Amino acid sequence: LIDGGRITGSLTTNLTVASTVLSDAGSYQIIVTNAYGAITSSPAILTVTTSRLVFWTNTAGGNWSTPANWSTGTVPSIHDNVFISSNGTYTVTMDISPVASSVTFGNNAGTLTLSSSSQTLTVSNSIQVLPQANVIFDGPTFAGGVFTNAGTLSLGGYNATFNNPLVTMPASFTRLNGSPAYQDVIFNSGFTNNGIFEVD
Repeated sequence: LIDGGRITGSLTTNLTVASTVLSDAGSYQIIVTNAYGAITSSPAILTVTTSRLVFWTNTAGGNWSTPANWSTGTVPSIHDNVFISSNGTYTVTMDISPVASSVTFGNNAGTLTLSSSSQTLTVSNSIQVLPQANVIFDGPTFAGGVFTNAGTLSLGGYNATFNNPLVTMPASFTRLNGSPAYQDVIFNSGFTNNGIFEVD
């Protein structure tokens, strides 16, 4: 490699490959030469990952961990942007503690329930409920980037914990349901309410 285009630092201790693409993946070594000979470093492996758009497809509901419930035929990973936006009334069960780059809830019709007994949904970027969405969260814990509610969000009959900031937008509706049993909603990183918040 020589400096030029996306490559800088080829003659220094820090090699930079800007705007990496899949073809940049591979094994890289440094050869140092002087009047006494040459020595080659151990290989440094560069892995390039890409973000995918992954959509929930099972409007009958099902487990997060089931590959067939996702448009890619695989369970989303930390690099994926996840969309749970199919219309209908159904439950997505967080039977694992999933990870993603972002998660967007955006159903236009029906009610989507995200159910969990003790699992955590962790994102590196954001979680958002879109303006048209009607979502029930029944027991999950959230962590990572900012959680934004611009739609209708109901916190169901089990405790919910937000380890990331929760921000509600103007014209949004957030409801804390007291039925079937008393529950706690825990905001560990702050709650900014710009919409309607109701305790039922």
